[in-house]
Amino acid sequence: MNATRAGAGGRLFIVFVFSLLTGMFPHQAQSQSQSQPWPTRPVNFIVSTSPGTASDILARLMASRLSTVWKQPIVVDNRTGAGGAIAMGYVAKAKPDGYNILFTPNTITMIGALSKSIDWDVVQSFTPVSLIARTLTVVVVNTDLPAKNVADVMELARSQPGKLNYASPGVGTPQHLFGELFKQAYNLNVVHVPYKTSAGAVTDMAAGTTQFGFFALGTIMPMVKTGKLRILAASSEQRSSFVPDVPTFNEAGIGKIQASNWVGTFMPRQMPADVVERVARDFAALLADSGFQRELQNVELIPNPSTGSSQEFAATVKFDAARWKKVVVDANIVTE
Repeated sequence: MNATRAGAGGRLFIVFVFSLLTGMFPHQAQSQSQSQPWPTRPVNFIVSTSPGTASDILARLMASRLSTVWKQPIVVDNRTGAGGAIAMGYVAKAKPDGYNILFTPNTITMIGALSKSIDWDVVQSFTPVSLIARTLTVVVVNTDLPAKNVADVMELARSQPGKLNYASPGVGTPQHLFGELFKQAYNLNVVHVPYKTSAGAVTDMAAGTTQFGFFALGTIMPMVKTGKLRILAASSEQRSSFVPDVPTFNEAGIGKIQASNWVGTFMPRQMPADVVERVARDFAALLADSGFQRELQNVELIPNPSTGSSQEFAATVKFDAARWKKVVVDANIVTE
């Protein structure tokens, strides 16, 4: 029995000495492990859109760079469906530990006003991180329409109430909401014609079935090059290098609808501030890199190197959500 006690005492002595040498006891070691700087395991970039879209391209380009910075694998996970609501809801309900980061277009600020089935709120359920990039939205018309600028379009609309039609790829899409914002801001009587796809909408607009619309630049450029469509204004704050001869919305006299499509990143609510700051800082550093900026411009994305603080992005999200809700309510847009 004495030998047994001696053996046990020896083991305790060894543990004690080891603890002194390492400077911690077991519970202290566990505490330090839990406080290791983020990230300590793979990070998921949850994308609300399908492969090849702006959000997806951004997530993949950034993942390839940031995995080296973070020294962890980054998994790009496209969770499509329900207009992006599946991915959005997944991140809204995820554990606030920084391992699920949502990449989504600004439809996240629209869907709350359009859908009654979602159980999260864009302002209350997320921690906005950064506005990563913008995509160019342009006002485009059929070239047979006697309109050389946006003022001409508005004059035609006022002289022929209910005669001009604008196309979109469906009820509740950003193109539809941009058209309604234009209509409401300038008190115009124009008719919305929804299609099932952007391709169908653009094809009919080029054929003259509809007269104008608000579309992403890449969607309409083939028809612009063939001379069937004409771009009248672009949503960028300054003239875009993609279409330098096209005036901005402000220059075209439609500053009231100054709004652009953007891609932003979000985490769940109640995130630790230091993790949010780390992610936002690393995003900003990457977006400030001239080589990375060229990569984005090559795919017609406008990088946002001056991402600002997470609080500034949160203010943008709140403003956009309120704006689009008013548009939806005033136009009585129903999608369900």
